[in-house]
Amino acid sequence: MFGVRSFVYLVVLCFVLGCVSMGNESVTTTSSTTTLAKEPVNCTQLEQKISSDISSSNVCSKDTDCELTAYSCPFGCRIYSTMNDTSFIDEEVTEFGRQCGVCKKSCSYNGGDLLCDNQKCAPVFSKLVLSPGSHDYKTNESITLILRNLLSRSVYLQKCDEFTLQYRAEGRWNTVSRNACFGENFIQIAPNSSYTLDLNDYNLSLDRFRVEANFWINCYEYPKSKSDCQKNVTLLSDEFRIK
Repeated sequence: MFGVRSFVYLVVLCFVLGCVSMGNESVTTTSSTTTLAKEPVNCTQLEQKISSDISSSNVCSKDTDCELTAYSCPFGCRIYSTMNDTSFIDEEVTEFGRQCGVCKKSCSYNGGDLLCDNQKCAPVFSKLVLSPGSHDYKTNESITLILRNLLSRSVYLQKCDEFTLQYRAEGRWNTVSRNACFGENFIQIAPNSSYTLDLNDYNLSLDRFRVEANFWINCYEYPKSKSDCQKNVTLLSDEFRIK
């Protein structure tokens, strides 16, 4: 009787252990069938979406809406966006870097003010350009400086004490301040137009130089003094050479 009971216990024990083992195998099988492989990220499409989101975020109504946001390559070294919440773009750029990698190219912001023009933020140096009429002048040739105003608003140049000469010597730029008065207190440079200044009054005797000039924007009608304008912008021209 004891032998039969032991045999029954043994059969029951084997059956229980077998069921547990089968149950484990079933769980393992079920688990393996529900695991889905992630689809590969289409980096081109993701880059296009992020670029579109960055562009869409650049909406402004006034200069103070604008701020600089620097994202990693390939989304540009300088991105000008508004102070709206763009945290979702930060997350997208981080995910892009994790999935697709980032460029090794590096760059830095050169500084300068941001302006709101036509409801888009832009750097001053892309909207106001101070350049020589020519990069190479002959001795005694008339020397000119050209301001191109690409803004949709007027810019004003104060014509006295607003110019600084920088000349090249011993491998570095040195500064010489010069007074330059042209009659009226301010010159108005209309939207999307250019103004040419004659620099011969400077009595230039340098062979390599550039000019720094101050301009005023956001002015109340035609300004009578600096206090009539809200923002001052300083521009530096390209290099002149006198041969």
